[in-house]
Amino acid sequence: MGLAECEAVQSGPIRVSENGHHFVDAQGRPFFWLGDTAWPLFGQYTQDDAARYLQNRAERGFTVIQGVLAWVAARARRPKCPSQTMPETGLG
Repeated sequence: MGLAECEAVQSGPIRVSENGHHFVDAQGRPFFWLGDTAWPLFGQYTQDDAARYLQNRAERGFTVIQGVLAWVAARARRPKCPSQTMPETGLG
């Protein structure tokens, strides 16, 4: 799905319904939050990898992707323990 198609299906911003029981889109239609987490999406994925990932999630019906903008900086500040390795990289 390219940018034009994404803009065509964009229904945000979402908000809580008047009765407080569910989310609704900008037109007041119920919005089902089916989310996936890709914490390093913005800091570690290449643009091509991110596009493939987002396409894959869209094809499976996900409506929300949660990521962390400061993922790289957060990992750099993580204290190291000499007896453990970081599972993502195998580095100590």
